[in-house]
Amino acid sequence: MRQFYVDHDGDGFGDADAIVEDCKQSEGLVLVVGDCNDRDESVHPDAGELCDAANVDEDCDGLFGADDPDVQDARVFYADSDGDAYGLAGSTPTIACDQPAGTVTNAYDCDDDNALVNPSQLEVCDGASLDDDCDGMVDDADPESLKTDYWPDVDEDTFGDERIAATHTCFDLTSSGYVLNGEDCDDQVTAVNPDAVELCGPDHVDDDCDGRIDEADSDTDTHNWYVDGDADGYGEDGSTPVVTCQIIPGSATRAGDCDDADPTLNPGVDDPALMALLGQMSTNLERVSKDSPVYRRTDKVKLHFAEEHHGNNVGRRHAGRRVARSCFCCCSDGMNAEASADLL
Repeated sequence: MRQFYVDHDGDGFGDADAIVEDCKQSEGLVLVVGDCNDRDESVHPDAGELCDAANVDEDCDGLFGADDPDVQDARVFYADSDGDAYGLAGSTPTIACDQPAGTVTNAYDCDDDNALVNPSQLEVCDGASLDDDCDGMVDDADPESLKTDYWPDVDEDTFGDERIAATHTCFDLTSSGYVLNGEDCDDQVTAVNPDAVELCGPDHVDDDCDGRIDEADSDTDTHNWYVDGDADGYGEDGSTPVVTCQIIPGSATRAGDCDDADPTLNPGVDDPALMALLGQMSTNLERVSKDSPVYRRTDKVKLHFAEEHHGNNVGRRHAGRRVARSCFCCCSDGMNAEASADLL
């Protein structure tokens, strides 16, 4: 005779309380006992323990849920003291089917007392050796830190020296003589920077740091300079000017001098002979403006002028007599009379 156990659910394990003695094993009888629920084929000693709300002891070891070390679907949780969603690295985990309050499923926090320190943070330079992002590197040593480029500003014109490589750091250097740009082409001179005005000078300095100097820079004012041989402030009439923003010694910005070898003859000097002639015709003449070579009448006397051109010079004659040449002209009733005057 042999002892068999009834296996109602057909899972291969019999009910310890259902014993059958027989010479041979018949259907529904097994030799292995240990089924703690012979009405559920998913419950037997070879089953895997699972987390479930009913706290079923699937493997029939007397333990269920997270209390069973053999549980298959329990999860690991770590305490999160600062509430930043990161558990403390190296801390003792809690194994549970349901998540306990104040826990998370990771252990990546390097400071669980500071919610601003965790792997999701950016490394910030604070000088306190605080590893903000928990990657094991601090401040400038961390390639992920929030760094900024700074340039030294020796002349304190708010523009950094372009010739010096930037200092790349996460520390704020603006209070230590540094600025956030490297655009100064001469950091030793305060007046030279991109905000300066380009000025002409013999030293040929790029005042506004745009790579163009003096008249090559569209920001400068240029002048036409004419050779002024007699230094009377008027260049030779008809001469080709030199266009530059520089001051050219021996030159003038005005042309019109008909005799550049005689400083007494130019558009700004009265011709004594002609003035005497005009005095004979009328005493009521005056210049249109202080330095103008143009005259106007102030009375009712009508003056007549006749032109007699000789090349670039203008001859003045009266009663068949040539009057000394001059570069100024007269006007009658506002009309230009760049010519010789004849009394009719």
